[in-house]
Amino acid sequence: MKDFFLILIGGICSAIGGCIAVWYQAKKARQIRMEELRGEQQLEACKKALSLIEKIQVFLQAKTPQDVLNFLDDNVEWFSMNQIILPHTFVENWKSIMVNLVNLQVLDQEVKDLPNGGNQDKKIKEAGETRKFNRKLAEEARSIVRKEMNLPEIKIKTPNKEKG
Repeated sequence: MKDFFLILIGGICSAIGGCIAVWYQAKKARQIRMEELRGEQQLEACKKALSLIEKIQVFLQAKTPQDVLNFLDDNVEWFSMNQIILPHTFVENWKSIMVNLVNLQVLDQEVKDLPNGGNQDKKIKEAGETRKFNRKLAEEARSIVRKEMNLPEIKIKTPNKEKG
């Protein structure tokens, strides 16, 4: 009778152990699948982010603040849906560029409204610094996304003027 109970207890322990092992494997498999899905989503978001931030960099050089704001507004839905999986610095810089562009519009209007003089020069200088800062934010955001995707930085090569 003692052997029977030992066999019965062993069988019960074996069944419980088997159930726990199957449950643990299923849990791990779900976690792995979730990480894979998140990685795929993050890769797609980073690819789009890199494309958008490079366009923004060009726009910051050549377009008016309103044109850049319109571009950002056209992509606000994408940004809202992806900001939880994008690098934090990218998200901060994207939002900072938006705020600075609105401030830049105000500065530009103040420059137009002010008479020529010292105060206008101060506002023009402030607007120039804001433009330069926005370009710096865009460059940093681009750099962060490239780093996140393990892409090397791209160096723009130009001919050396001294050597012809």
